[in-house]
Formats: sequence, C-alpha cells, structure tokens
Amino acid sequence: IYLATPDRSEGWAEMFADEGYDVYVINDPNFDFSRGFNVSPFTAPTEGAPPPDPTAERAWQRDVWSRWGFGEYEGSPYPDTRFPTDHFDTFEANYPYVSDAGRSYSDAVVALLDMIGPAIVVAHSAGASVAVNAATERPELVAAFVMVEPAGPPDADDFPAFAGMSMLGVYGDYIDSRNQSGRKEATEAAAALFEQYGGTGDVISLPDDHEVHGNTHLMMQDDNNDFIADLIMDWLDDLGSES
Repeated sequence: IYLATPDRSEGWAEMFADEGYDVYVINDPNFDFSRGFNVSPFTAPTEGAPPPDPTAERAWQRDVWSRWGFGEYEGSPYPDTRFPTDHFDTFEANYPYVSDAGRSYSDAVVALLDMIGPAIVVAHSAGASVAVNAATERPELVAAFVMVEPAGPPDADDFPAFAGMSMLGVYGDYIDSRNQSGRKEATEAAAALFEQYGGTGDVISLPDDHEVHGNTHLMMQDDNNDFIADLIMDWLDDLGSES
C-alpha cells in the first residue's frame, strides 16, 4: 500500500508495479486532487483538476526550499540538488491546495488492509502517522513498513503490538540544515525497536551509506529516484528471503 503525499509521487508506484508488486495508492482526502477519485487531476493536474481553494495556504509559499532540501532559500538550489528545480514553476502550479476539513484516512487504509492484507505499507512524510494508526488497528495484516523521511514513525507505545514486523527508513541529504535530525533519530530508535521485538529494522542514509548526495525530501521525484527504489526493493527481497 503506497501512501502518497501531495508531491504527486506516482513514479515509485509504477516502478514497484513493474517489478511485480500489486500496488495500491491512497491519497489523503484533504487534498483537492483526491476528491471523487477522478484520475485525470492525478495524471494531468493542469487539465480538469478540481478548482483550488483560494483561501488555503500552500506550504511551498513559506519554507519549502529549505525544509525539503531544494536549497538554502527560494530560488537558490544547492549545487548538487537532485530535484528538478529548473522546473519548479511546474511543481508550484500543480501543488494541491490543502483543505481544512481535518479528515483522517487511516480508516480507508484499514479497509484496504481488510481486503488485500497482509501488505507492505510504504509511507512518505506525513503518511507515516496514517500508516502507524492503520497498523495499530490491523497489526496482523501489516508485514512491513517502508518509511521515507517519516513524520511520526512507530515508537515504544506501538510495541509489543508491532512485534515481528519490520521497518526500513530512508533519508536524503541536508538533514541537519532541514531541521530533520530529530525525526531521523526517532526513525533510528524505531528501527532498534523492530529488531528488539523480533523483526528487522534498518535505516538508509543516502549520503552516509552510499555516498549519494543532494537528495531531497521528495526523493521519489529526484533524478536518481530509480536508484532509491532499487534500494528499497533490494531490502524487500532480502526480507522475503529471511521469512
């Protein structure tokens, strides 16, 4: 189950599907392009997308360049950035407006798990808390997590309910300057808990472990996204061979 966040990151889902995985993509219903499950706004957001909410605030207007690792400030990309900042205008134009409805979609993930589980749950950023909440409801139906720079990875309160599950965390570059060190440490602590409770827990730091630099928070849109997808699928293959 692929929990997409508002960066239109369908590329990885296609890569996983090409490798033989059955992929189910769930979008947060708080975002405009999820309404009514009309696929045209998802695949071609400039053609027939639902009208934006003019009163909503868009994250990129505030601090997306520094917070997501594009550059120190807007319009000034890092020399080694792997995000296509030359096309930032396109990204900006298609970034969805956020609803203030405050709805949770963990129940939708639980319903899908009931239909297809057990499953591997791949969650990016804010999708992590949704994944954890759903797994709390159906721990027997979650085989593993892949957490890509998660906001809210599992913690001690989730154990021993998550005993026997496994987790991979994935991190890009400029973690300290993006003020993501605390989240990375929380993910490393989560990995240790999965190991302690009989599963597998790993965290990949692309610059530290692979000497790959310049990856952003939106690494599924970076120019080496296929390399990172391969790392994830290698981990899943190893996990399968151990079970």
